[in-house]
Amino acid sequence: MDLAAEILWGAAAAGLAFLGILVYLAIHRRIAARGGVVPEPDPLRRLALKLAAYASVLVAVGQGWDLLYGYLTSVVGRVRLEPVRVARVDELGPGQFVYFTLPVHPDMTPGDHQCMLIRLEPEEAASLGEEFVAYSAVCTHLGCIVQYKPDQDDIYCPCHAGIFDLSGKNVSGPPPRPLPRVEIEVTEDGEVIALGWAGER
Repeated sequence: MDLAAEILWGAAAAGLAFLGILVYLAIHRRIAARGGVVPEPDPLRRLALKLAAYASVLVAVGQGWDLLYGYLTSVVGRVRLEPVRVARVDELGPGQFVYFTLPVHPDMTPGDHQCMLIRLEPEEAASLGEEFVAYSAVCTHLGCIVQYKPDQDDIYCPCHAGIFDLSGKNVSGPPPRPLPRVEIEVTEDGEVIALGWAGER
């Protein structure tokens, strides 16, 4: 279902929920205005009506938030990120890393997100087939900032001892997901450029 259809269905659901509440209130107000006696429901029925009204409002609010969030995310996702200069090749020796910032998070919502660029040791680079790799520096467990440990050939989270391998995969500890990868490019004049999140360009 595309975004327009979701908006229509969401608006219809919210409209029906509020319409039901308004009809219920209008009937009781009209009876009272004519001097009639509004039947007094038993306590359980009264509670059920209140819960139904509250649930209708919560459903409408939740549906509206989901649609708004999805719309904003889709709009941000269509914006092409400008390349971000990270470092020069000669500024990083093998086994060193540097932090940098992208202006959007991995889910493509706006906000500064800390990342890390690693220049691998020759043996690691030969194993992975690339000399430079870049990932989110935010641990997928509770958001602590991770560190590259060249002596252990891994990426380490100091908060709860989570470990990622040099491909970004979670291999030990509580992190539930790999580190999101950043696409990079090394230019002819020796600049390392971050192009954006892998799979989102």
